This record gives sequence, C-alpha cells and structure tokens, in this order.
Amino acid sequence: MSETVKKAFGDDLTRTRNEAGQTQEGVSLNCDMSLRYYQYLEKGDNNPTMITLFRLADTLECEPHTLIEAAWKVWKKENRKKRK
Repeated sequence: MSETVKKAFGDDLTRTRNEAGQTQEGVSLNCDMSLRYYQYLEKGDNNPTMITLFRLADTLECEPHTLIEAAWKVWKKENRKKRK
C-alpha cells in the first residue's frame, strides 16, 4: 500500500477519534491493541486488518467506510494515473 494511502487513512482515523472525543490510549485499549500500534496507524506507518478496521469503527461509533473514505480516493487517483 502506498505511503499516501496509509497517511490518508491515518488522518481520517485521527480526525474521527478527535470528533468522538476519545484519546489514543482509550481507543487502543477498547480495540485490544497496543498504544504504539495504534499510534503507528494514526501516523500512516501501518495497515489495519479488516478486523482491526471493524474494531476501530465500533469503538469510535462510526461506519468502517468513514475511516477509509479518503484513503480510497487517494488509491483511486494514484492507480488511475498508472493505467493511462
């Protein structure tokens, strides 16, 4: 996965967490993951699995697509350029 796609996911994750009024520590505990791993997700350094995505969405009380919308747009833009 490209760095820009992971960064877009991390930005959406951070925004959604802030809107939900939750801390990184709280989200990581509720998702049964280490704080460090969660911080890597927000920084765009790691990819979440589907199960992790569902846990995050459940904890943040949002739909999973909310967390990947920007990443999807970046991915489409990058991959359409390659096909031309």
